[in-house]
Amino acid sequence: MDENIVNLGRSIKLASGNTLLAERDFNLVKTLIYTIHGHDKKECSTDSHENIIGAFCQLYDHAVYELSQSKNNYGSDLRGWFVSKLLSSNHPFLLKCQQNRPEDVSLLLRGIFARQVRAMEIWAKTDWFGLIKQLCPDNLELLELNDYVIEAKNQPIKSKNRNPQSLEKLLFQLNESSWSECVLSIGGYVNKYGLPPFRDYTAFKIDTGLPNNLKPIATFDEFDLTWLEGNEGRLNTIFENTERFISGLPAQNVLVWGPRGGGKSSLIRGLISKYHSQRLRAVEISSTDYGHVDCIFETIRETGEKFIAVLDNISLDRGDDKVRDLSSAMEGGVEKLPENLIFYATSNFKDLVDRQGVLGQGLGLMQMDENTNSRIPGSIRPSIYDPQQNQRIDEMRALDDRFALKVFVDLPTKTMYERMIKSYAARFDIVADEQLLHEFNTWRMRHNHDVAGGRTVRDFIQYSVGRKSNLEKREGNFGN
Repeated sequence: MDENIVNLGRSIKLASGNTLLAERDFNLVKTLIYTIHGHDKKECSTDSHENIIGAFCQLYDHAVYELSQSKNNYGSDLRGWFVSKLLSSNHPFLLKCQQNRPEDVSLLLRGIFARQVRAMEIWAKTDWFGLIKQLCPDNLELLELNDYVIEAKNQPIKSKNRNPQSLEKLLFQLNESSWSECVLSIGGYVNKYGLPPFRDYTAFKIDTGLPNNLKPIATFDEFDLTWLEGNEGRLNTIFENTERFISGLPAQNVLVWGPRGGGKSSLIRGLISKYHSQRLRAVEISSTDYGHVDCIFETIRETGEKFIAVLDNISLDRGDDKVRDLSSAMEGGVEKLPENLIFYATSNFKDLVDRQGVLGQGLGLMQMDENTNSRIPGSIRPSIYDPQQNQRIDEMRALDDRFALKVFVDLPTKTMYERMIKSYAARFDIVADEQLLHEFNTWRMRHNHDVAGGRTVRDFIQYSVGRKSNLEKREGNFGN
């Protein structure tokens, strides 16, 4: 029997209890190996050849499709697919490595991982096309993709993810060394960058129909914090809080409030963009999710990422059931909130719940000194009396109290937004002179922008860039 076939048969035993591959992936590999092994023991037949080619095509087509969907480039052949599975597996050893150094993970887990990695290495380094050609020489017309595969194998591996040097270094090590010798390197890579989908995506939405209740947002709207102008002192409070959170130090939930167009949402997107490499991620919490926030706690707790739950543009009416849902979710209830989860909200209002003019005055009754609240003898109870007024106000205030830090982001002054216009214009090679400022004010009034904030300036610059490009295109056409 061919030595390659013998090794493949042994690899199935090495992979006993395999958790490196998902069940479907493992079954495809196992079916192909058993089909090859069974064929080698018996006399060749047409049915036997077709079974081998059918099992191979099932595995190959599945692998190529998954590689095409990957955000990284591990290679174009089956070897690349096995490498991608190795670095993306939910193996218990790698799950532990998300939060711990691989050297600190149980030696027993590391040993199991090393054994199963040896099986994966056999599969990855098998010349599957050569083996199929050897076993089924008369059926090669069924493998018309062979020439394309050979060409693809000769293409250089290029990483498309946000940490290409680290990935390429690990891929080189896997190519040059025994995989079982790379266990600590694989664990170290996972410890630094995490596992999919959190390694590959920046932001997520709640989706209770998925196993982990989180759906990746494929196209996160990144923002460069250097584009923000003004409010520097206030924003430093948020930057420092975020950095403490990333470092594992105590940090608080933050409410960023202020007039529209001041850059509140852009600020939070900018924080996620800036600290992505330090494994900061976002979870978008819409109003329909307020009653389901706790369903993501377990998933978030098991990762090594830090998550900001983003509650954008909150404004709730008095009596809205969502107030209680969100307040309860942010408190955690009986279940402790994940230490790697924090809430950042934006709102046009400092009070998240509209209290319709009902405001608490000073300290509550129970917090006042005994002799400062003596009743007036002979006083008359008011005609409209609500004995639970303070409790109702407290319930409305409960959500506000979940945010320890409330940071006001104001609109820029005239001098500030003129500086902002010039700064934005310089980035797009637009002449920033008095004429441009005049055009901005005309454009702002003509299109009914009653306030001039960062959003207004951004939209004007985009308009100016588009107009400039269109004029240059027309002039070019006329010149031809």
